[in-house]
Amino acid sequence: MSTVAADEFLARDAYNAWVRLVERAELTVWVLTPYLDDQVVRLLTKSRVPASQVTVVTDLSPESGPANYRKRLLALKKLVVAGFQVRTLARLHAKVLAVDGSRFAIGSQNFTGYARRSREATVAPHEPVVDEKFRNRIREWVEAAEAVTEDDLDRLLEQLSDQMDLVDSAVAGLVAYFEAADQVRHERLSAEREAELQRARARARATEKRRREVERAQREQQITDLLARRVRSSPYRHHRGAAYGRLVDVWDQGGYFKVDSGESLTAWFGADGRSIDLTRLKFIPMILSPTGKLALVRVAQGQMSYATQNVSFGTRVSVGGVPLHLQIRFPDPVTTEGVNVIAILREHAWSPSTTLHMMFDLETLDLRRIEQEDRVWTSPIEQFDTDELRDVALQIVDDEVEREAFLKRVFQGTALTGFKSSGRTIGSFLDEGRYKVDLLEVAGGLFLTARPG
Repeated sequence: MSTVAADEFLARDAYNAWVRLVERAELTVWVLTPYLDDQVVRLLTKSRVPASQVTVVTDLSPESGPANYRKRLLALKKLVVAGFQVRTLARLHAKVLAVDGSRFAIGSQNFTGYARRSREATVAPHEPVVDEKFRNRIREWVEAAEAVTEDDLDRLLEQLSDQMDLVDSAVAGLVAYFEAADQVRHERLSAEREAELQRARARARATEKRRREVERAQREQQITDLLARRVRSSPYRHHRGAAYGRLVDVWDQGGYFKVDSGESLTAWFGADGRSIDLTRLKFIPMILSPTGKLALVRVAQGQMSYATQNVSFGTRVSVGGVPLHLQIRFPDPVTTEGVNVIAILREHAWSPSTTLHMMFDLETLDLRRIEQEDRVWTSPIEQFDTDELRDVALQIVDDEVEREAFLKRVFQGTALTGFKSSGRTIGSFLDEGRYKVDLLEVAGGLFLTARPG
Protein backbone atom coordinates (compact mmCIF):
# COMPACT_ATOMS: atom_id res chain seq x y z
CA MET A 1 0.00 0.00 0.00
CA SER A 2 1.05 3.61 -0.43
CA THR A 3 2.59 5.63 2.39
CA VAL A 4 -0.06 6.83 4.85
CA ALA A 5 0.18 10.31 6.33
CA ALA A 6 -0.22 10.87 10.08
CA ASP A 7 -3.58 12.67 9.71
CA GLU A 8 -5.02 9.63 7.92
CA PHE A 9 -4.87 7.57 11.13
CA LEU A 10 -8.11 7.99 13.10
CA ALA A 11 -8.44 6.95 16.75
CA ARG A 12 -12.07 8.11 16.91
CA ASP A 13 -15.40 7.68 15.15
CA ALA A 14 -14.69 7.25 11.43
CA TYR A 15 -18.21 8.06 10.18
CA ASN A 16 -17.32 11.50 8.80
CA ALA A 17 -14.35 10.03 6.93
CA TRP A 18 -16.68 7.38 5.46
CA VAL A 19 -19.11 10.08 4.35
CA ARG A 20 -16.36 11.99 2.56
CA LEU A 21 -15.30 8.83 0.72
CA VAL A 22 -18.85 7.88 -0.27
CA GLU A 23 -19.68 11.38 -1.50
CA ARG A 24 -16.60 11.33 -3.79
CA ALA A 25 -17.44 7.93 -5.30
CA GLU A 26 -17.86 7.93 -9.08
CA LEU A 27 -18.20 4.26 -10.07
CA THR A 28 -18.73 1.82 -7.19
CA VAL A 29 -19.10 1.66 -3.42
CA TRP A 30 -18.40 -1.55 -1.47
CA VAL A 31 -19.01 -2.04 2.25
CA LEU A 32 -17.64 -5.20 3.89
CA THR A 33 -18.58 -5.75 7.52
CA PRO A 34 -19.87 -8.59 9.72
CA TYR A 35 -22.08 -6.24 11.76
CA LEU A 36 -24.27 -3.37 10.61
CA ASP A 37 -27.52 -1.55 11.28
CA ASP A 38 -29.31 1.56 10.01
CA GLN A 39 -25.99 3.48 10.15
CA VAL A 40 -24.96 1.85 6.86
CA VAL A 41 -28.32 2.75 5.30
CA ARG A 42 -27.85 6.43 6.20
CA LEU A 43 -24.25 6.33 4.96
CA LEU A 44 -24.99 4.82 1.55
CA THR A 45 -27.90 7.17 0.80
CA LYS A 46 -25.28 9.93 0.62
CA SER A 47 -23.71 8.34 -2.48
CA ARG A 48 -24.41 9.65 -6.00
CA VAL A 49 -23.45 6.27 -7.48
CA PRO A 50 -26.46 4.27 -8.83
CA ALA A 51 -27.82 1.84 -6.24
CA SER A 52 -27.02 -1.09 -8.52
CA GLN A 53 -23.29 -0.22 -8.19
CA VAL A 54 -23.37 -0.13 -4.40
CA THR A 55 -22.67 -3.49 -2.72
CA VAL A 56 -22.82 -4.50 0.95
CA VAL A 57 -21.10 -7.76 1.90
CA THR A 58 -21.75 -9.32 5.30
CA ASP A 59 -21.85 -12.76 6.89
CA LEU A 60 -25.36 -14.11 7.50
CA SER A 61 -24.23 -17.56 8.70
CA PRO A 62 -25.18 -18.48 12.29
CA GLU A 63 -21.49 -18.80 13.18
CA SER A 64 -21.04 -15.05 12.60
CA GLY A 65 -22.55 -14.36 16.02
CA PRO A 66 -25.95 -13.21 17.34
CA ALA A 67 -25.00 -9.56 18.09
CA ASN A 68 -27.96 -7.37 16.99
CA TYR A 69 -28.89 -10.00 14.38
CA ARG A 70 -32.45 -8.75 13.91
CA LYS A 71 -31.25 -5.13 13.45
CA ARG A 72 -28.80 -6.39 10.85
CA LEU A 73 -31.52 -8.21 8.92
CA LEU A 74 -33.86 -5.22 8.98
CA ALA A 75 -31.11 -2.88 7.75
CA LEU A 76 -30.19 -5.28 4.95
CA LYS A 77 -33.84 -5.48 3.88
CA LYS A 78 -33.99 -1.69 3.63
CA LEU A 79 -30.91 -1.78 1.40
CA VAL A 80 -32.38 -4.47 -0.87
CA VAL A 81 -35.69 -2.64 -1.16
CA ALA A 82 -33.77 0.55 -2.07
CA GLY A 83 -32.03 -1.28 -4.91
CA PHE A 84 -28.61 -1.77 -3.33
CA GLN A 85 -26.72 -5.05 -3.80
CA VAL A 86 -26.52 -7.24 -0.67
CA ARG A 87 -24.31 -10.31 -0.49
CA THR A 88 -23.14 -12.80 2.14
CA LEU A 89 -19.63 -14.24 2.52
CA ALA A 90 -18.86 -16.89 5.12
CA ARG A 91 -16.33 -15.98 7.83
CA LEU A 92 -16.13 -12.35 6.79
CA HIS A 93 -14.71 -10.30 9.67
CA ALA A 94 -13.04 -7.40 7.83
CA LYS A 95 -14.45 -3.86 8.16
CA VAL A 96 -13.76 -2.14 4.85
CA LEU A 97 -15.23 0.75 2.88
CA ALA A 98 -14.01 0.72 -0.73
CA VAL A 99 -14.77 3.41 -3.31
CA ASP A 100 -14.15 2.95 -7.05
CA GLY A 101 -12.08 -0.14 -6.23
CA SER A 102 -9.06 1.94 -5.23
CA ARG A 103 -9.84 4.23 -2.28
CA PHE A 104 -10.25 2.54 1.10
CA ALA A 105 -11.08 3.08 4.77
CA ILE A 106 -10.01 0.10 6.88
CA GLY A 107 -10.19 -0.43 10.62
CA SER A 108 -11.86 -1.97 13.63
CA GLN A 109 -15.12 0.01 13.48
CA ASN A 110 -18.32 -1.81 12.51
CA PHE A 111 -20.99 0.04 10.57
CA THR A 112 -23.31 0.39 13.57
CA GLY A 113 -24.51 3.13 15.85
CA TYR A 114 -22.92 1.37 18.84
CA ALA A 115 -19.49 1.42 17.17
CA ARG A 116 -19.64 5.20 16.72
CA ARG A 117 -19.41 5.56 20.50
CA SER A 118 -16.72 2.91 20.90
CA ARG A 119 -12.94 3.15 20.99
CA GLU A 120 -12.07 2.40 17.38
CA ALA A 121 -9.06 2.83 15.09
CA THR A 122 -9.28 3.41 11.32
CA VAL A 123 -6.87 4.13 8.48
CA ALA A 124 -8.34 6.25 5.65
CA PRO A 125 -5.64 7.18 3.10
CA HIS A 126 -6.26 10.33 1.08
CA GLU A 127 -4.68 8.80 -2.03
CA PRO A 128 -5.76 5.66 -3.96
CA VAL A 129 -4.20 2.39 -2.80
CA VAL A 130 -1.63 1.26 -5.36
CA ASP A 131 -1.11 -2.28 -4.00
CA GLU A 132 -2.83 -4.24 -6.78
CA LYS A 133 -2.67 -7.52 -4.84
CA PHE A 134 -4.62 -6.01 -1.94
CA ARG A 135 -7.18 -4.37 -4.26
CA ASN A 136 -7.72 -7.63 -6.17
CA ARG A 137 -8.21 -9.62 -2.97
CA ILE A 138 -10.99 -7.29 -1.79
CA ARG A 139 -12.59 -7.50 -5.26
CA GLU A 140 -12.40 -11.32 -5.09
CA TRP A 141 -14.25 -11.30 -1.77
CA VAL A 142 -17.01 -9.10 -3.20
CA GLU A 143 -17.38 -11.25 -6.31
CA ALA A 144 -17.27 -14.52 -4.34
CA ALA A 145 -20.08 -13.42 -2.02
CA GLU A 146 -23.54 -14.83 -2.73
CA ALA A 147 -26.42 -12.50 -3.56
CA VAL A 148 -29.09 -12.04 -0.88
CA THR A 149 -32.70 -11.36 -1.89
CA GLU A 150 -35.59 -9.81 -0.01
CA ASP A 151 -37.17 -13.28 0.24
CA ASP A 152 -33.98 -14.62 1.88
CA LEU A 153 -34.13 -11.89 4.49
CA ASP A 154 -37.86 -12.41 5.09
CA ARG A 155 -37.26 -16.13 5.72
CA LEU A 156 -34.51 -15.36 8.23
CA LEU A 157 -36.72 -12.81 9.99
CA GLU A 158 -39.58 -15.33 10.07
CA GLN A 159 -37.33 -18.01 11.57
CA LEU A 160 -36.14 -15.52 14.12
CA SER A 161 -39.78 -14.67 14.92
CA ASP A 162 -40.60 -18.37 15.41
CA GLN A 163 -37.75 -18.68 17.91
CA MET A 164 -39.01 -15.64 19.80
CA ASP A 165 -42.50 -17.22 19.92
CA LEU A 166 -40.97 -20.29 21.60
CA VAL A 167 -39.23 -18.04 24.13
CA ASP A 168 -42.51 -16.20 24.82
CA SER A 169 -44.31 -19.51 25.31
CA ALA A 170 -41.68 -20.75 27.75
CA VAL A 171 -41.85 -17.51 29.72
CA ALA A 172 -45.66 -17.75 29.87
CA GLY A 173 -45.38 -21.27 31.28
CA LEU A 174 -42.97 -20.13 33.97
CA VAL A 175 -45.26 -17.25 34.90
CA ALA A 176 -48.23 -19.63 35.23
CA TYR A 177 -46.18 -21.94 37.45
CA PHE A 178 -45.18 -19.19 39.85
CA GLU A 179 -48.70 -17.80 39.98
CA ALA A 180 -49.94 -21.19 41.13
CA ALA A 181 -47.28 -21.48 43.82
CA ASP A 182 -48.08 -21.09 47.48
CA GLN A 183 -48.65 -17.40 48.32
CA VAL A 184 -46.89 -17.59 51.66
CA ARG A 185 -43.82 -19.15 50.14
CA HIS A 186 -43.90 -16.58 47.38
CA GLU A 187 -44.00 -13.70 49.84
CA ARG A 188 -41.21 -15.21 51.91
CA LEU A 189 -38.97 -15.65 48.88
CA SER A 190 -39.81 -12.15 47.70
CA ALA A 191 -38.88 -10.74 51.10
CA GLU A 192 -35.60 -12.67 51.09
CA ARG A 193 -34.78 -11.50 47.59
CA GLU A 194 -35.58 -7.90 48.50
CA ALA A 195 -33.43 -8.10 51.61
CA GLU A 196 -30.52 -9.56 49.63
CA LEU A 197 -31.01 -6.92 46.97
CA GLN A 198 -30.84 -4.19 49.59
CA ARG A 199 -27.70 -5.74 51.06
CA ALA A 200 -26.15 -5.99 47.60
CA ARG A 201 -27.02 -2.38 46.88
CA ALA A 202 -25.53 -1.33 50.19
CA ARG A 203 -22.34 -3.27 49.42
CA ALA A 204 -22.20 -1.75 45.94
CA ARG A 205 -22.67 1.75 47.36
CA ALA A 206 -19.97 1.18 49.93
CA THR A 207 -17.60 -0.23 47.30
CA GLU A 208 -18.30 2.67 44.98
CA LYS A 209 -17.81 5.15 47.81
CA ARG A 210 -14.46 3.58 48.72
CA ARG A 211 -13.40 3.57 45.06
CA ARG A 212 -14.26 7.24 44.68
CA GLU A 213 -12.51 8.11 47.93
CA VAL A 214 -9.37 6.30 46.78
CA GLU A 215 -9.51 7.98 43.35
CA ARG A 216 -10.07 11.38 44.95
CA ALA A 217 -7.22 10.85 47.40
CA GLN A 218 -4.89 9.79 44.59
CA ARG A 219 -5.99 12.70 42.41
CA GLU A 220 -5.56 15.23 45.22
CA GLN A 221 -2.13 13.84 46.10
CA GLN A 222 -1.08 14.16 42.45
CA ILE A 223 -2.37 17.75 42.34
CA THR A 224 -0.64 18.56 45.63
CA ASP A 225 2.68 17.18 44.39
CA LEU A 226 2.35 18.86 41.00
CA LEU A 227 1.51 22.27 42.47
CA ALA A 228 4.33 22.00 45.00
CA ARG A 229 6.73 21.25 42.15
CA ARG A 230 5.40 24.18 40.12
CA VAL A 231 5.73 26.52 43.12
CA ARG A 232 9.36 25.48 43.65
CA SER A 233 10.18 26.14 39.98
CA SER A 234 8.12 29.34 39.67
CA PRO A 235 10.09 32.42 38.56
CA TYR A 236 7.91 34.61 40.79
CA ARG A 237 8.37 35.27 44.50
CA HIS A 238 6.72 37.34 47.18
CA HIS A 239 9.06 39.27 49.44
CA ARG A 240 8.11 36.76 52.17
CA GLY A 241 8.40 33.86 49.74
CA ALA A 242 4.60 33.64 49.53
CA ALA A 243 1.56 35.68 50.57
CA TYR A 244 -0.41 34.51 53.61
CA GLY A 245 -3.92 35.39 54.70
CA ARG A 246 -7.37 34.16 55.69
CA LEU A 247 -11.09 34.78 55.16
CA VAL A 248 -12.58 37.56 57.32
CA ASP A 249 -16.15 38.76 57.87
CA VAL A 250 -17.38 35.27 56.98
CA TRP A 251 -21.16 34.86 56.74
CA ASP A 252 -23.10 32.29 54.65
CA GLN A 253 -20.50 32.11 51.84
CA GLY A 254 -19.75 35.80 52.29
CA GLY A 255 -16.60 37.58 53.43
CA TYR A 256 -13.32 38.34 51.71
CA PHE A 257 -9.72 37.09 51.79
CA LYS A 258 -7.35 39.43 53.58
CA VAL A 259 -3.58 39.05 53.59
CA ASP A 260 -1.51 39.48 56.73
CA SER A 261 -1.05 43.03 57.96
CA GLY A 262 1.19 45.10 55.72
CA GLU A 263 1.33 42.47 52.98
CA SER A 264 0.26 42.79 49.33
CA LEU A 265 -1.25 40.41 46.80
CA THR A 266 -0.29 42.54 43.81
CA ALA A 267 3.45 43.05 44.42
CA TRP A 268 5.67 40.12 43.34
CA PHE A 269 9.22 39.75 42.05
CA GLY A 270 10.64 37.88 39.07
CA ALA A 271 13.71 35.64 39.16
CA ASP A 272 15.84 38.57 38.05
CA GLY A 273 14.55 40.73 40.90
CA ARG A 274 12.35 42.91 38.72
CA SER A 275 8.95 43.90 40.08
CA ILE A 276 5.85 42.00 38.88
CA ASP A 277 2.71 43.97 39.69
CA LEU A 278 -0.70 42.34 39.30
CA THR A 279 -3.23 44.78 37.92
CA ARG A 280 -5.46 45.93 40.75
CA LEU A 281 -9.06 44.66 40.58
CA LYS A 282 -8.19 42.36 37.71
CA PHE A 283 -9.53 38.79 37.69
CA ILE A 284 -6.68 36.24 37.89
CA PRO A 285 -7.14 32.43 37.59
CA MET A 286 -6.60 30.51 40.82
CA ILE A 287 -6.34 26.80 41.59
CA LEU A 288 -6.76 25.32 45.06
CA SER A 289 -4.57 22.60 46.51
CA PRO A 290 -5.30 19.76 46.99
CA THR A 291 -8.74 19.67 45.29
CA GLY A 292 -7.84 21.32 41.96
CA LYS A 293 -10.89 23.59 42.17
CA LEU A 294 -10.66 26.58 39.81
CA ALA A 295 -12.02 30.14 39.68
CA LEU A 296 -11.20 33.60 38.41
CA VAL A 297 -10.60 35.78 41.50
CA ARG A 298 -10.47 39.56 41.69
CA VAL A 299 -7.26 40.75 43.31
CA ALA A 300 -6.77 44.03 45.16
CA GLN A 301 -3.63 45.13 46.96
CA GLY A 302 -4.35 43.53 50.30
CA GLN A 303 -7.33 41.33 49.60
CA MET A 304 -9.38 39.19 47.25
CA SER A 305 -13.07 39.97 47.21
CA TYR A 306 -14.88 38.15 44.39
CA ALA A 307 -14.62 34.84 42.54
CA THR A 308 -16.42 33.82 39.36
CA GLN A 309 -16.88 30.23 38.21
CA ASN A 310 -19.16 30.83 35.23
CA VAL A 311 -17.98 32.92 32.24
CA SER A 312 -19.56 33.40 28.79
CA PHE A 313 -17.46 35.01 26.08
CA GLY A 314 -19.26 38.01 24.63
CA THR A 315 -18.12 37.31 21.07
CA ARG A 316 -17.65 34.02 19.27
CA VAL A 317 -14.20 32.47 19.54
CA SER A 318 -12.31 30.45 16.95
CA VAL A 319 -11.88 26.70 17.52
CA GLY A 320 -10.14 24.97 14.64
CA GLY A 321 -10.97 27.97 12.48
CA VAL A 322 -14.69 27.71 13.31
CA PRO A 323 -16.35 30.63 15.17
CA LEU A 324 -18.26 29.23 18.15
CA HIS A 325 -20.05 30.55 21.22
CA LEU A 326 -18.10 29.50 24.32
CA GLN A 327 -19.21 29.27 27.95
CA ILE A 328 -16.88 28.15 30.73
CA ARG A 329 -17.91 26.66 34.08
CA PHE A 330 -15.65 25.69 36.98
CA PRO A 331 -17.57 23.05 39.01
CA ASP A 332 -17.71 23.62 42.76
CA PRO A 333 -16.82 21.19 44.16
CA VAL A 334 -14.71 19.27 41.66
CA THR A 335 -16.90 16.40 40.43
CA THR A 336 -16.43 12.77 41.39
CA GLU A 337 -15.03 12.20 37.88
CA GLY A 338 -12.31 14.75 38.61
CA VAL A 339 -13.81 17.47 36.38
CA ASN A 340 -12.75 21.03 37.26
CA VAL A 341 -13.44 22.84 33.97
CA ILE A 342 -16.43 22.53 31.64
CA ALA A 343 -16.53 24.05 28.14
CA ILE A 344 -19.93 24.48 26.46
CA LEU A 345 -19.74 25.21 22.73
CA ARG A 346 -22.47 26.16 20.24
CA GLU A 347 -22.45 27.24 16.61
CA HIS A 348 -25.17 29.80 17.40
CA ALA A 349 -26.63 30.95 20.70
CA TRP A 350 -29.74 28.83 20.06
CA SER A 351 -27.95 25.80 18.58
CA PRO A 352 -27.56 22.44 20.39
CA SER A 353 -24.45 22.41 22.54
CA THR A 354 -21.42 20.15 22.76
CA THR A 355 -20.06 20.05 26.31
CA LEU A 356 -16.54 18.94 27.27
CA HIS A 357 -15.99 17.85 30.88
CA MET A 358 -12.25 18.14 31.59
CA MET A 359 -9.57 18.15 34.27
CA PHE A 360 -6.85 20.84 34.08
CA ASP A 361 -3.98 20.43 36.56
CA LEU A 362 -1.83 23.27 35.09
CA GLU A 363 0.12 20.79 32.96
CA THR A 364 -2.39 18.58 31.16
CA LEU A 365 -5.97 19.02 29.93
CA ASP A 366 -7.72 15.64 30.07
CA LEU A 367 -11.18 14.90 28.68
CA ARG A 368 -13.31 12.96 31.17
CA ARG A 369 -16.66 13.03 29.36
CA ILE A 370 -18.44 14.63 26.38
CA GLU A 371 -22.15 15.46 26.16
CA GLN A 372 -24.20 16.53 23.14
CA GLU A 373 -27.68 18.00 23.08
CA ASP A 374 -30.16 16.41 20.70
CA ARG A 375 -30.95 18.48 17.64
CA VAL A 376 -34.70 19.22 17.59
CA TRP A 377 -34.68 21.13 14.30
CA THR A 378 -32.08 22.36 11.83
CA SER A 379 -31.72 25.95 10.70
CA PRO A 380 -30.56 26.63 7.13
CA ILE A 381 -27.79 28.89 8.49
CA GLU A 382 -26.23 26.09 10.57
CA GLN A 383 -23.14 24.69 8.85
CA PHE A 384 -22.35 21.73 11.11
CA ASP A 385 -24.30 18.69 12.24
CA THR A 386 -23.91 17.35 15.77
CA ASP A 387 -21.08 14.94 14.92
CA GLU A 388 -19.13 17.57 13.00
CA LEU A 389 -19.43 20.04 15.89
CA ARG A 390 -18.21 17.28 18.22
CA ASP A 391 -15.11 16.74 16.06
CA VAL A 392 -14.40 20.49 16.08
CA ALA A 393 -14.83 20.72 19.86
CA LEU A 394 -12.53 17.75 20.48
CA GLN A 395 -9.66 19.67 18.90
CA ILE A 396 -9.47 21.54 22.22
CA VAL A 397 -8.02 18.42 23.85
CA ASP A 398 -6.63 16.56 20.81
CA ASP A 399 -4.80 19.35 18.96
CA GLU A 400 -1.80 20.97 20.69
CA VAL A 401 -2.22 24.37 19.01
CA GLU A 402 -5.95 24.55 19.74
CA ARG A 403 -5.38 23.37 23.33
CA GLU A 404 -2.82 26.10 24.00
CA ALA A 405 -5.10 28.73 22.43
CA PHE A 406 -8.03 27.54 24.56
CA LEU A 407 -6.03 27.64 27.82
CA LYS A 408 -4.64 31.09 27.05
CA ARG A 409 -8.12 32.36 26.21
CA VAL A 410 -9.77 30.95 29.34
CA PHE A 411 -7.04 31.62 31.88
CA GLN A 412 -5.67 35.00 30.86
CA GLY A 413 -6.02 37.69 33.50
CA THR A 414 -8.95 39.93 32.61
CA ALA A 415 -11.22 42.65 33.89
CA LEU A 416 -14.06 40.53 32.37
CA THR A 417 -14.97 43.41 30.08
CA GLY A 418 -17.07 42.02 27.22
CA PHE A 419 -17.78 38.83 29.17
CA LYS A 420 -20.90 37.61 30.89
CA SER A 421 -20.00 36.26 34.31
CA SER A 422 -21.73 35.35 37.56
CA GLY A 423 -19.53 36.42 40.45
CA ARG A 424 -19.78 35.65 44.16
CA THR A 425 -17.73 36.64 47.12
CA ILE A 426 -14.46 34.81 47.60
CA GLY A 427 -16.03 33.12 50.64
CA SER A 428 -18.02 30.91 48.25
CA PHE A 429 -14.76 29.62 46.78
CA LEU A 430 -12.43 29.35 49.80
CA ASP A 431 -13.12 27.54 53.07
CA GLU A 432 -12.37 29.18 56.38
CA GLY A 433 -8.80 28.98 57.59
CA ARG A 434 -5.36 30.28 56.73
CA TYR A 435 -3.93 30.00 53.18
CA LYS A 436 -0.55 30.26 51.51
CA VAL A 437 -0.77 31.98 48.11
CA ASP A 438 1.86 31.62 45.37
CA LEU A 439 2.17 33.03 41.84
CA LEU A 440 2.92 30.76 38.87
CA GLU A 441 3.29 31.08 35.11
CA VAL A 442 0.77 28.88 33.27
CA ALA A 443 -0.37 28.90 29.64
CA GLY A 444 1.62 32.04 28.96
CA GLY A 445 -0.02 33.99 31.79
CA LEU A 446 -0.11 34.43 35.54
CA PHE A 447 -1.87 31.91 37.77
CA LEU A 448 -2.44 32.01 41.53
CA THR A 449 -2.41 28.90 43.66
CA ALA A 450 -3.60 28.62 47.24
CA ARG A 451 -3.27 25.84 49.78
CA PRO A 452 -4.32 25.66 53.43
CA GLY A 453 -1.50 26.33 55.84
